[in-house]
Amino acid sequence: MSPAAASSHNQIPTQPIPPCSGNLPFTNGGYVSGMEVTWKPLRDGADAVRSKLPDSSFAFPNERKEPLTDAGHVRSAIARFGEVRGVTEGERAQAFANIKAAAEYYGVGVTASTWHELVA
Repeated sequence: MSPAAASSHNQIPTQPIPPCSGNLPFTNGGYVSGMEVTWKPLRDGADAVRSKLPDSSFAFPNERKEPLTDAGHVRSAIARFGEVRGVTEGERAQAFANIKAAAEYYGVGVTASTWHELVA
């Protein structure tokens, strides 16, 4: 195989993923782990009563912890990520994927590349 053919053969086609499509893959260390984002933006979410929010509006949807309804709540979820107790590593990975999606949607910068950096 020629070098040019080998080079094009080894490239992985990528497509941009639109924010908040509902099924964004969670990437970790350059590979896709299969973790899907469960977070979805809400209209008037910041004004909603917490008990009426759908599970999909939380970083930790099973526990209904850390709502991601606006930029302020996203920043709070990042700051308090390590304080959340009683969750598995898988739930932390899910929450981090949700936070990253919400942060992108609301224009909040996230410097951490893995959830481990938020609990250190």
